[in-house]
Amino acid sequence: MNGDIYNKAQVILDKKIEEKGLRKTQERYRILREIYNREDHFEIEELYNDIMAQKFNISKATVYNVVELLVEVGLVTKHQFGLKHASRYEKSFGRKQHS
Repeated sequence: MNGDIYNKAQVILDKKIEEKGLRKTQERYRILREIYNREDHFEIEELYNDIMAQKFNISKATVYNVVELLVEVGLVTKHQFGLKHASRYEKSFGRKQHS
């Protein structure tokens, strides 16, 4: 992970959290860190399983809610590949776009 990009993404998230009057929780930052450690498209279920495999206790609902917040902020991009497939996500800040 590029620490500089992660730190900038964290600042953006901090500002949005403050604007919305939300709490700064370790769960939000853990999810952001996990996403910014990835280089692939992922489903929320995969992200949840990866976090749980690291013995970090978190609810699936929290993962869904935080990922949606990150999409809203522009730190994560949501992709829909066909009608029958689950949405896939990828980090979007500091990432070269696909051509």
